[in-house]
Amino acid sequence: MSIFLLPSFWFFALLFLFASFFSFYIPGCFSLKKLHLPLFTHVVLSLIVGMALWGWQGFIFGFLHVRWMTYIYLLTFLILWLRTNDKNHLLDSLKKIKFKKIASVDFILLFLIILGTLLQLISIFAIGILGKTGMSFCCAVPDSLYHIALTNQLVKQFPPTEPGMAGVTVHNYHYMSNIVAAELIRIFHLPLIATVYQYFVVLLSLLLGLSAIVFGQTVGLKKAYTRWLVFFLYFSGDITFLLTFLNGKGFNFDTPVLENALWLWISPPRVFAAVIFLSAITLLIIWTKQKKAWLGIVTAFVLSSLVSFKIYEGVFMAAGVSALFIYFLVKKQFRMLLPLFLTGILSLILYLPVNSQSGGVVFTGLWRFNDFVAQPGLGLVHFEMAREIYAAHHNWLGVARFELFFIFLYLIFVFGTIILGLFQTKKSLSLFPTELNIFLLSGISVCAILGFFFIQTSGGANSVQFLITIDIIGSLYAALACYYWIIKIKSKIKYFVICLIVLVTIPRVIDIAHMNIAKFFNNSSFIVDNNQLQAITYIKTNTPSNAVILVDNLERKPVFLWNKKTNKLAILRIQDTRTWIGNLSYYISFLGDRSLFIDGDMTTNSIVQSHGVNTDERVNDAKKIFLDANPSLVKNLLQEDSISYIYLPPDTKLAKNSPAFLKTVFKNKEVSILKVL
Repeated sequence: MSIFLLPSFWFFALLFLFASFFSFYIPGCFSLKKLHLPLFTHVVLSLIVGMALWGWQGFIFGFLHVRWMTYIYLLTFLILWLRTNDKNHLLDSLKKIKFKKIASVDFILLFLIILGTLLQLISIFAIGILGKTGMSFCCAVPDSLYHIALTNQLVKQFPPTEPGMAGVTVHNYHYMSNIVAAELIRIFHLPLIATVYQYFVVLLSLLLGLSAIVFGQTVGLKKAYTRWLVFFLYFSGDITFLLTFLNGKGFNFDTPVLENALWLWISPPRVFAAVIFLSAITLLIIWTKQKKAWLGIVTAFVLSSLVSFKIYEGVFMAAGVSALFIYFLVKKQFRMLLPLFLTGILSLILYLPVNSQSGGVVFTGLWRFNDFVAQPGLGLVHFEMAREIYAAHHNWLGVARFELFFIFLYLIFVFGTIILGLFQTKKSLSLFPTELNIFLLSGISVCAILGFFFIQTSGGANSVQFLITIDIIGSLYAALACYYWIIKIKSKIKYFVICLIVLVTIPRVIDIAHMNIAKFFNNSSFIVDNNQLQAITYIKTNTPSNAVILVDNLERKPVFLWNKKTNKLAILRIQDTRTWIGNLSYYISFLGDRSLFIDGDMTTNSIVQSHGVNTDERVNDAKKIFLDANPSLVKNLLQEDSISYIYLPPDTKLAKNSPAFLKTVFKNKEVSILKVL
């Protein structure tokens, strides 16, 4: 039976709504009670501000080892809210809603939000679905597995340890979004997977569009602007398929190179950060207009939380806040400096405990543009070869000509219609408040420099996340350009222009949606079959809670991938049908609720290593345990590494010929579990 047909799924969905109201709305509502906002704006901002504050309380109480204070937090805000007139204001406002107001709803906006939300749900919703053959994880593997496992760690302890490396605290990673989910699960006893990848997906995907509406209303622009903004947030993507077409290779969708709206949920922190960011700049606009100190403090807490929701948005925020600080200093508006200074202090409070050992960045020149052109699928490799020949002969004018050409191609075809945001005038920019332009343009400039010309010492080319940040936030200016220029076209040509922008923008999203639907209906997911679920149940119910599990490579079903050229399912075989579980084995961590000794393949552990952790010693120990024939060495390693159980296929050498210090406590067709005596 599908999980969506179970009464328990819908019971917990209602409990999630109840929990969100008490944990998000009530604290957010109380924090904004003096603003007297319209009902819609008040509800949306209260939910999002409350979400940021919920993350803050989880972070602070967690590090102080007083997580029981969360109950005091909820009770305090509930009492404060009940003692004010906010609840009465909400009820009165709901009673005053008339049919005429409902009939005046912008149905184009409503359609865009509903369609965009449904498409995002299709891309990620079927994670952790239990079927006849096992549990399916349809999308974003291994990242989705890691986020579930990390959230599970945060439910149990704070600060969290790496779910794929027992005993190692998570560093150099933003996990506020995981805190928000984990705190709801911990306090209200919600189901882990459904909360992370079903309930929050619906809530945040809707809030993405709703917060865009609130932003548009706050800057005072007409609904045409908001329609464009919502459209770009839900449907934008690269247009490299046009580049391959112009190059005589047809419409090739096999080389996406940056981001699209349906990939947002590959990284849940990015969706949280996008929603928090839109509400933060909305508060920023209101604060700079009203100049109220208490509102500046609330804005500081929301802005600074971006550092821990998604560090790349945090860097963007830091650049914008720094620029505003200088602006207000020059303008001698000293009363505006304190909230900005507070934002910096709060950002450091979130950043330093988790990222104190993070690496820096390395200058790579124009590598990103050259690497883009060198992708075989684009058919442009000969241009890169020509550039290298010019460089070898020190013909720098020829090199510069090619580099400018590469930059042009990257900006146009990678950013797609978001690049329209560059076409601004002084008058169009004046439609945004000056303070907002300073904040946004400063952040875009800093992120562009870091994304285009640097890679990270930990994470490498993941510095592309700075460009993804620009791509998402650039929707604000792309929508502004469309709104400003198209309204000037008085003839019917404007409808042609609108259709052209839409038709150029949506093919990538259509292609991704088609693949997601095909995978969903053809069961081409990563499946943890019933044999493994049986073994994991044994681990969860029959091993100590502090047990450390060492996982060996497992015999598993072939991985099915959708082949777009043949329009059929194709079998992907890695080392025949056996492969080291690698980053996929995080499911053992959260389904079995135990820590793994080491997650990752025999040579690397990408997720943990991307956090700056050296995994070489553990990987080498794992190799020796599974491959070495010397029982005394294996015994010593197991004892030194405090390994409690070994999870491995029954036909491996260690399972078939277990030494005396290993006892087989579970066995089925696919899994053997050995206990270290």
